Amino acid sequence: MPAIELPLLPSLLAACLVLVLGGFLAQRVPFLGRYSLPPPIIGGLLFAVWRSSRSEYPGSPSPSSHRQRPPSCWCSSTRSVLTADLVLLRQGGVRLLRFLIALFPFLLVQNGLGLTIAQLLGLHPVLGLVAGSITLVGGHGTGAAYAERFAEEHDILGVMGLTMTSATIGLVIGGIVGGPVAERLIRRIPRGAAPSTVGDGGVIGGPVTTPVTTSSFVLSLAAALVAVIAGQALAGALKDVATVPEFLWCLLACIMHEGWRV
Repeated sequence: MPAIELPLLPSLLAACLVLVLGGFLAQRVPFLGRYSLPPPIIGGLLFAVWRSSRSEYPGSPSPSSHRQRPPSCWCSSTRSVLTADLVLLRQGGVRLLRFLIALFPFLLVQNGLGLTIAQLLGLHPVLGLVAGSITLVGGHGTGAAYAERFAEEHDILGVMGLTMTSATIGLVIGGIVGGPVAERLIRRIPRGAAPSTVGDGGVIGGPVTTPVTTSSFVLSLAAALVAVIAGQALAGALKDVATVPEFLWCLLACIMHEGWRV
């Protein structure tokens, strides 16, 4: 079966239908609802099984594009950082520090295992990093940004397809494993008991929402554009120093802005 190629709007419609199907099954099938499996994963897995069953070569990669991401994608990424409140992160204190300490060894294990497997298979070490924390932690966006740089600098064919595959596998496995694990942890909490939010700085309960107005929207957009421009300038000045995608420099500019504001 040839690769499925749809224009923008039909592709968006197909994604919506897959999401609706996953949500319907999550509500109707007790097993799926009990373990809180995300609807996108349920619908996506069904589509993947259907697509593989109708494909003559299930493992054949589909064409991928290495076009540069538009500034609108960078604005979306920077907005996610600008909406963060570093004061709340600081007030999270010990809990966040414990989380980071517990997370860091897994990053090293992911990259070490990826590099080891790449070496055993005779592949470029970059492919091991792509299958490591770049995609398993950074997700599709970070993986795509690094894939563009790796394709340009190392001339590796198919790196974008591997990046999307690795990020998707990490997302799917995380959803499948995370639901049952979270369900078992929740069961350990006595019924009627609520987690204490005293002294957490709003980390558990969440910050107070701010109403969106025209002025606040324009100011937020201006701040995002400043971060994008500053990030592009940093990327241009340091392109020979570090292999870092431009949008990560934009995020760094946002963090510097938020730190200065605090």
